[in-house]
Amino acid sequence: MAPGSWLRIGLILTVSVLSVAAGQLGSRPRTRLLAAALTLGLALGFVFTRPADPAARVLIEAALLSAGLAAISWRLRLLAPSGAVAAGLLATLLFAVGGWRWAGPMLAFFFLSSLLSKAGRRAKASAESRVAKGSTRDAGQVWANGGVAGLMLVGHAFWPEVGFYPAYLGALAAATADTWATEIGTWAGAGRPARSLLTGRLLEPGTSGGVTLVGTLGGLLGAATIAAIGRLSVPTLSAATVIGIVLAGTAGGALDSLLGATVQSVRRCSVCGEETEAFSHHDAPTAVVRGRAWLDNDGVNLACCLLGAAVGWLLSR
Repeated sequence: MAPGSWLRIGLILTVSVLSVAAGQLGSRPRTRLLAAALTLGLALGFVFTRPADPAARVLIEAALLSAGLAAISWRLRLLAPSGAVAAGLLATLLFAVGGWRWAGPMLAFFFLSSLLSKAGRRAKASAESRVAKGSTRDAGQVWANGGVAGLMLVGHAFWPEVGFYPAYLGALAAATADTWATEIGTWAGAGRPARSLLTGRLLEPGTSGGVTLVGTLGGLLGAATIAAIGRLSVPTLSAATVIGIVLAGTAGGALDSLLGATVQSVRRCSVCGEETEAFSHHDAPTAVVRGRAWLDNDGVNLACCLLGAAVGWLLSR
């Protein structure tokens, strides 16, 4: 690619990220208007000066796509400011390098899971008080759930013969299974206690390490959804590989519950005495009562996705 093309691509990507960040961080209408104008200017500039270089064209399209997705996410309150920038960068990478067959499953995971997290907010209110982060995802949540999938894409770009796509889908299936199990379990199963994966004792709905029948079925549905979208994106995937992706998602979700019941940090509020994952509760710092202080929910989600990727890759061999 010519040096001028790289310069133009760098400028496009920089302005895209800045416009997304301005739109997310800006509290004044003028700031958000400026962000919208920058994004619109990028789109018009691309339309009227469409570059001849195919690589430059794809990267610019990817940057515009990510800016649009971040704007929609802001409008629907799906992402925090840091999450919008992280999701925009990840979407740019996926679309620019892998196209729709890689970007499609990730977008499906993100939007379906985010919309599901907004459903039944009243029923999930008590459970949300115990988690470290709410339904508006920040950068840590974006990278914990999507970072492993992004690494699979990078691996595919360098070694396409290895077969990273099933591992990519396995990582996404694990993230989806974990997310849907929690969201559906606390929404559809509102008022019903969960049980500890290790001891079987009753737990409050939404507690890490707790499982319910409704939540387990919800996790299985999430993994199957990603497997189905992967098959639609790449029709040559065998039935055995599709089943392997569902199993990868299920395994990742099970690991999430196991780590949540054993080593994930659990804290206690000094004001109300309630156990929570949050570092602060009722505007007061919380203290670790069990688990490892360094292992929070984002770390558990990362391990869940790593296992999903490994199982997805192994079962596709």
